[in-house]
Amino acid sequence: MKRQIITNDGRKVQILRVPYYYQSESDWLCFVFSLKMCLDYFKNIYQSDFIRSNTPNKSVDELKHLTHTGQFMGTRVDDSLVNELSREIPSIKFSLDEKCSINTLLDNFNKNLPAIVLYNCSYMLYEEEGPGHAGVIIGILDDNDLILHNPWLGPEVLVKWKDFQKGWELEYNKVVIMKPETQTKLEV
Repeated sequence: MKRQIITNDGRKVQILRVPYYYQSESDWLCFVFSLKMCLDYFKNIYQSDFIRSNTPNKSVDELKHLTHTGQFMGTRVDDSLVNELSREIPSIKFSLDEKCSINTLLDNFNKNLPAIVLYNCSYMLYEEEGPGHAGVIIGILDDNDLILHNPWLGPEVLVKWKDFQKGWELEYNKVVIMKPETQTKLEV
């Protein structure tokens, strides 16, 4: 589920084999494309036959509808959304951590689970506050620097922890955690 890459500053790191999708011209689809990356990872790469066979293959349009993503407005990521995702995609339990720490991110990564982080990319890059953004954590280095699939900036983007924290704090250190459900739920 992981492979090794060399970062642009020469460090070796293991990353999750999460597929990458570029969000193209629509800057308001970052959460939808991040979710698609994660679902396709669970559907095609994750090493559990139960999870692979029970994770739906959703198109970008289906995910836009499911997440109530509005043109030019993006996706409102809240408890209601993650509950709806858990209902509609029962092979995965979605949760929203609104005060996440690096330890939670590391724990998730060590379990071969991607996470969708919500951060202010403009502030992270230029120290100018902009709209919220979403990306998928696919790698974490020893000094907590991150490797992100950023649907806008590109795949396997190395982000320094100190820079990421600035933009992440503006979005209240939010992360969408996905945990595979290995038990079927009985309907009463």
